Amino acid sequence: MKKGLIAVLSAGLLFSSAYQAAAANEPGTKAQKLVLHENNKTVTSQVQVTRSKENAVPSFISGKLSKGTYLSKKEILAFLDSNKQLFPFEASKHLTLVKQEKDDLGMTHYVFNQSINGVPIDGATFIVHTDKQGKITAINGDVHSNLPKNFKATKKLTKANAIKAAWKHIGEQPKKKNSSRLPLKVQR
Repeated sequence: MKKGLIAVLSAGLLFSSAYQAAAANEPGTKAQKLVLHENNKTVTSQVQVTRSKENAVPSFISGKLSKGTYLSKKEILAFLDSNKQLFPFEASKHLTLVKQEKDDLGMTHYVFNQSINGVPIDGATFIVHTDKQGKITAINGDVHSNLPKNFKATKKLTKANAIKAAWKHIGEQPKKKNSSRLPLKVQR
């Protein structure tokens, strides 16, 4: 009797942990989908949210993301700022519009770089896609939510020191100019 009970409990534990692991890997979180639903009164089953494990900011969201229309950079940034639960950074402060382009289908793509005090963060691109009517249909990119509060961009290296540091980094020394190796002039 005890062995049967142990077998049933073990099987229950095994299957319940497999279910939890599968739920943990579901694209997006229930909370993120509910945030979109509450903020925009959209149907959450029509929304796909995918996020990387390293970052709290979703890397891809698609579906009916907005009821309203967003036809300018300012309106897009206001939408992102109003969705702090999904985008935990100040979009209007940390996103710089790089380009805005309309494709052959009439969709507009707003491409942003994330920056701190105007200094772009390498590889931190964020794209918001709207349909012909200006409704947001997709958001994708790789941005950071844990930006430093106090960041000062100051120039600390002179050009000469930067060149020296580069040579040191690659483990080489610059070749010295040798006056004896200058081309000879032949007179006729």
